[in-house]
Amino acid sequence: MPGNVIAVHVGQGGNQIGFSYWRKISKLVRGTPEERHIFRESKSGNMVARAVIVDTEEGVIVNQLKADGNLSRLFPNRVLVRDADNVEGSANNWAVGYHQHGVEHPRVAGCHPVIRAVKAEAAKCERLAAILVFTSLAGGTGSGLGSYILEELREAFPKGGSVRLVTVNVIGADVTTAPYNVALSLDTAVANADLCILWENGVLAAQLGKVDASAKPDADKDRGFDRYNEIIASSVAQVVLATVRPGLANLDWSDLDTLVPWRGQRVVTAGTLAVGLPDGAAMATVRAKVREVYAADLGVAARTGPVMEGFIIAQCGRGMFDHLQHIIRNPAKTRDARDGLAHMFRPSAGLPVTPVHISTPGDGLTLTHLSSLRGTAGLISQVVNSVDGMSPKRRMPGGSTRAFFQPYTNAYPGVDERLTAALARLRAIASSYSQWDGEEPAGWDGAVDVAEMEFREEYRGLGLG
Repeated sequence: MPGNVIAVHVGQGGNQIGFSYWRKISKLVRGTPEERHIFRESKSGNMVARAVIVDTEEGVIVNQLKADGNLSRLFPNRVLVRDADNVEGSANNWAVGYHQHGVEHPRVAGCHPVIRAVKAEAAKCERLAAILVFTSLAGGTGSGLGSYILEELREAFPKGGSVRLVTVNVIGADVTTAPYNVALSLDTAVANADLCILWENGVLAAQLGKVDASAKPDADKDRGFDRYNEIIASSVAQVVLATVRPGLANLDWSDLDTLVPWRGQRVVTAGTLAVGLPDGAAMATVRAKVREVYAADLGVAARTGPVMEGFIIAQCGRGMFDHLQHIIRNPAKTRDARDGLAHMFRPSAGLPVTPVHISTPGDGLTLTHLSSLRGTAGLISQVVNSVDGMSPKRRMPGGSTRAFFQPYTNAYPGVDERLTAALARLRAIASSYSQWDGEEPAGWDGAVDVAEMEFREEYRGLGLG
């Protein structure tokens, strides 16, 4: 049974991605029976988004809503979080976002205003199925306040319940302190979310080049990031649509649990390709498009390692979906592996991918993959290595062994220990991806999850988290 989906955007990057998502999903469901799962009727009778938009400064939200009059009417739930001195922003510092705007922020009836707003939105749902949390992991608000919000949402909607907590995250490197912010927030996401859909700018650039060969994001940085956001939004919108629109093979949010082979492997990747094919297109043509959505330059296959488990979502006619099912069961095997599909996956008779169908009138094909990759080990290791690369040749003022880390520890000394623990957990998870062969890694006994719970209790017990 389809359920309601709430979106929470946190920080500048999270709001920019989130607004792109609402533009996409609005075009797909407005005026259809599926609309009620994504939107709701306000007291005034208008349809509004099931969403909470959050930031520590007004600029991005105001500019986005001014630029698009249709958006401005959709979001009654806007939470501006500021400190006691009314200072905007989080200084590109995870600790400021997490502590100042999260732990220490004044409560309303004993509840942080963001969590209060999400709970109020949840109470208006017929059956809440998922909460999507959009953030960029590089800045202070998305990483820090986003981490705090994730932890609080996990307490409000515990694991094992009917509500899936899914993060939509981007790894960026546009600020000096990004390595610390990314490591701390990714660790929090893996520990608390049911699924982390993760992008990094290099993969997005490759996807953009595939979708639009003429695109040159470096020539216009802001427009380039807008295009990146559109790619992310398209993928997420197709996943959401697959859970609410009837088709020949539907997707439920609980089905996504199969993408987590064991408890630490919650990081997945996604990509979308839309093409104008008639429903009667030949099998070979559809096969080529399936291969294209999994191609190395879309961030999958040879670049990041084989797909371990996944879904491929097809918005198309029945004939084309029949072709897709046949292709999944019988991947092409040729002498030249580049012409086939089997090389992109671990060896199997068929592909370890479940086809999902979204019904659509007329012609056209939109393919979206949602995949758990062995190559995620490299992406997580890259996060850890970025922090290791911040170590200076000499000890920094105050005794720190990390460059630019003093602003984190000046007011919040426990952050250094939290970062050290986060890096240890991320290393363990990266190792598990590289070793994965269908079974939990040898010796795994849940130590990462237990360590996270114990450390969090200690961190908050000291008044540090």
